[in-house]
Amino acid sequence: MGRLKKFLKEYYGLVPTLGGTIVAGSVGVVAYSVGFAKDFSKELQYILATQDVWGGISSLYNYASSVGGKYIIPAFFIGQVLSYKLKKSVTSFF
Repeated sequence: MGRLKKFLKEYYGLVPTLGGTIVAGSVGVVAYSVGFAKDFSKELQYILATQDVWGGISSLYNYASSVGGKYIIPAFFIGQVLSYKLKKSVTSFF
């Protein structure tokens, strides 16, 4: 039980959690931007055809948010694992 407790304490420590948060935030922003760029031309055509500006903006935001939200949780776990491995490799030198 002592090894598991030590592992969990290190794995959910400050450095891996901070690394996961940074990676998740970066991936979320990139995915949101890609979703925004992908849907922008369709929503611009909708806005110009119907003059419904708020409906087009709302639909664009919803689509970009759904694309961005799909990748945040997996990116957090990947960033946490990579940060944990980096921390273990750096601390093994000392």
